[in-house]
Amino acid sequence: MRRSPKWSPPSHSRSSPTTSTRPPTPTSTGRSSGTTTKDFAAGRTAADTERPRMNPPLKTQTTTASWTKVVVPTIAGLVGLLALAALQATTGTAVFALPWVAAVGIIAIAPKAPFAQPRAMLLGQLSAGVVGLAAVAIMGPSIWTAAIAAGLTTAPMLLLKAPHPPATATAALIGATGPSVWFLLDPILLASAATVLVGWALGRVLPAHRYPTQWW
Repeated sequence: MRRSPKWSPPSHSRSSPTTSTRPPTPTSTGRSSGTTTKDFAAGRTAADTERPRMNPPLKTQTTTASWTKVVVPTIAGLVGLLALAALQATTGTAVFALPWVAAVGIIAIAPKAPFAQPRAMLLGQLSAGVVGLAAVAIMGPSIWTAAIAAGLTTAPMLLLKAPHPPATATAALIGATGPSVWFLLDPILLASAATVLVGWALGRVLPAHRYPTQWW
């Protein structure tokens, strides 16, 4: 009678893997050499976390931009005023007056401002001229007429949606001196047009100095 072989449990050739419970070795910087969950989510490795932090480079572009904000408006104002002075010296017109000197400064410093745009300048100056001449016709030229004309100029500028602060100086100038009706043409219209054209030319040459943003 044949004997059946004895059954024996199967032997595993490979030993089961063992997991190491040893904690991560601290590095010289006092941090763990392993990456945390936040580091893994941010895409950083252990080498990145151990890398010393470097100071950010100097922002030379910011310095250049700040200088541009000073130099460009200064050049725009200087060239604009020299252009008005040259126009008055060559033609004899009274374009180099306080209202348009102030307008050149506004275009140089705030070329995108609504009260610096051509529509605001032309309508504001013309309306101020009309108010000033009307005040002189009623009360005669005086310091009181100048004050009243300058104050009343605000109304037509707001109604026309063309606010232009230097126009109040135009009304005051007319109220104090009492010029003829031709003052509307020379210097109001002539000086305003010259100021706009000089600002437009500078806006095409100077960097970061766009003028005008809209014509009308």
